[in-house]
Amino acid sequence: MSISISCVEGSVQSGMLRFRQQDPRPPQLRHWRCELTALSKVHNLYFVACVDTIHIYQPTFPNQTISDDPFILFPPVSSPNLHGHIDDDSPHSINRLHVDFFGREEILLVACDDGDVVGYRVQKIQDVVERRVNLSKRGQGPLEDDVQIPTFFHRNVGRSAWGLAVHREARMIAISANTRLVTVIAFALTEPTDSDSSSSAVRNHGDTRGFPYSRERDHTIVLRAQSNIPSVAFDNSSLDLSGNWLFGSSIDGKAMIWDLFSQQYTYPVREISVGFCAGDRSFNRSSGIVTCNCPEHRGLPHAAWAMLPLDPRSFRVLESVDAMFQGREEKLGRFWKLRRWRSDNEKERVTDDESSVFMVSDDGDDDDDMDDMDDMDDGHDDGGDETQSYEAANIDVPDESLFIPENDNQSSLNFSNSNQFTQDELEAMYDYSMMDYFCETMARGSCITTSLSPCLIVTKHEIYLIQRPLSPSTDTDDVILTMKSPLGYDEFESEHLQDRLCLSTQIPELGIFIVASPSGGVAILSLTQTWNEKTQQVLYGFQYEHKLEGVFSKQKLAGIAVGPVQGMLDIGDEKGPEDFGARRWRLFLMYVDHTKVCYQLERRARDDDDDVSRLAELVV
Repeated sequence: MSISISCVEGSVQSGMLRFRQQDPRPPQLRHWRCELTALSKVHNLYFVACVDTIHIYQPTFPNQTISDDPFILFPPVSSPNLHGHIDDDSPHSINRLHVDFFGREEILLVACDDGDVVGYRVQKIQDVVERRVNLSKRGQGPLEDDVQIPTFFHRNVGRSAWGLAVHREARMIAISANTRLVTVIAFALTEPTDSDSSSSAVRNHGDTRGFPYSRERDHTIVLRAQSNIPSVAFDNSSLDLSGNWLFGSSIDGKAMIWDLFSQQYTYPVREISVGFCAGDRSFNRSSGIVTCNCPEHRGLPHAAWAMLPLDPRSFRVLESVDAMFQGREEKLGRFWKLRRWRSDNEKERVTDDESSVFMVSDDGDDDDDMDDMDDMDDGHDDGGDETQSYEAANIDVPDESLFIPENDNQSSLNFSNSNQFTQDELEAMYDYSMMDYFCETMARGSCITTSLSPCLIVTKHEIYLIQRPLSPSTDTDDVILTMKSPLGYDEFESEHLQDRLCLSTQIPELGIFIVASPSGGVAILSLTQTWNEKTQQVLYGFQYEHKLEGVFSKQKLAGIAVGPVQGMLDIGDEKGPEDFGARRWRLFLMYVDHTKVCYQLERRARDDDDDVSRLAELVV
């Protein structure tokens, strides 16, 4: 049995050609953000964040080209005179776009540098875009871009907002900011009074088991970390329907899990620091600081840019450990290092009998200053719905950029002045049995469980797959699958010292995840699993599928967006195609010069597959 991921290169649109008649120049796409693009999974809408506006396109089929006349959305500002953190000239500039399902509705969330987070219902956007198109067809003139689309959510989190996550069933939204805090809003689960109600309450009751408060009104939970948190994620698989756990990653190298049902812990109940250290790591008992002298120690070499929970159903089953790795792994203790490339006869993205359904169209600034900006005012009260916080309202805002280490002379994991751990606990964290790879873990509380999804940790230059992230008993035994430099870069070369894998996404239905860097490289990897006879447990893994070279533009990559191809979009509350592999997906790459490249992704089973019925459940 063999299943492969087909990746077919489609159209390439040159940004220079798209905007050659623009005066004075095309709209700007900012550098070094975490994700400035998104695709709807319900409607044929492509979102691109240009500074503080969102350009909305309807790609054509089959070419997937976009026009030079998008509908432009202007996210509102919560209050005047807000300051930016890394973009003081445009304080409302956008750091991340995120499209997800909130109950049965698809929503678009917008995270801004001034701390604002704005939420739209995608259906409302679709209605306005359709109206604009219909007016144009009737010759009645275009709809003005400044038409107001109602928001269902608008809040300021005190300082530059970065991470966004949505729990579909539990109706929660999580936001991380440069305050070193995560704000989680648990929306009321009551019926609205009428179909047009603007209340934040959702139409259908979600799973409330274990939540410490009544869900008859909105609740706000404030969680803490020790450094800035570029991304957060919920487990939207069937293993956590109530939204118990929140995953996050920080630039001091920690992958973290918070227990949202605990009123005792506002810090993570689980921390995992994992990485490859080319220098020496040492723990100072008196200061509580872990330091290293990596060659790139000033560039946050061990920063964690994403922690992604994975649905076990999305892993395709292989017959043995040997079949999973085919001799391509190097075992270094509990770290199994995977080679970057597949075998030569597997490396081609398109086989000879495949042809693209897309058409190739038109052939074809210096990086933002990443120094710290002036501090923002502490905290912002939006004066909205009644909330309950686990923490006091007075918050000390650290003076720290998302990208710049606090100490220019060393990369540090700083636990000093923290009441989280005792000195003995801190010292027990570190296992120096490995020369190059390290894994430092901490667990807190008695709420640790083994019934949780495996997860990926994406650091600056590496990928790690953790088998059981909430099971401390396996910390010294479980295999950690890792791949170093998946994009093929030498991270110690000068042009890649500031490079990072800060763009990542997954398509559970296809059983793949994608990582990318602003430098332009993109890697597609597939998820696998097998039964490990030695440990008598399932072993989760991944395989390298494709590397997409950044040869279409010399500019930075602004975003990667995935969504089903037109004709295979989600249909309301109904499920998609019942047969696994029936849906094709599109991957859009957008560069800061507005060059757009698209690919078609498809997973095809070549023989009868026992996993088909199980994996088909992942089709939304």
